[in-house]
Amino acid sequence: MVRLPLFYFLPEPSARKLRVCAAIFAVGCGVTWLMLTADRLLTPLEEISGGAVIVEDGKITAVGRREAMTAPRGTREIHALGMTAIPGFVDAHIHGAGGRDVMEATAAALSHVAQKVAQHGTTSLVATTVTASAEVTSRSLEGIARFVRENSAPGVHGG
Repeated sequence: MVRLPLFYFLPEPSARKLRVCAAIFAVGCGVTWLMLTADRLLTPLEEISGGAVIVEDGKITAVGRREAMTAPRGTREIHALGMTAIPGFVDAHIHGAGGRDVMEATAAALSHVAQKVAQHGTTSLVATTVTASAEVTSRSLEGIARFVRENSAPGVHGG
């Protein structure tokens, strides 16, 4: 199963390149509860100093100021000191990345695309086909659909 990060962390006060907090990939790998803390947390609605995100079984269940949060017993805490946590980007139209094309529609190709875009801040993507024959497009859509089912990926956009 492909696991993409939920949040990305940037060094303070600014950075040219996003850095992934590798520990986030632990979500869904035997960790039930996870609390991510950062000096600053940006949400679509606000900026939170001393922010925290609580994740349960790979789903965000709470976001707020660290001192206002109570983590369940056994929660693994990851502290991103000197970092700003931001939600990942959603790419709703992508044909490929890192030398692979979604039209290949193999698990290897689609996993490679997902991992490559994750390095640059994308946490969800929608595979987008290109104009091709009905046979080629059908084969690609079948492979992409299989990958989506097996990896809980967002879906596909026919081109």
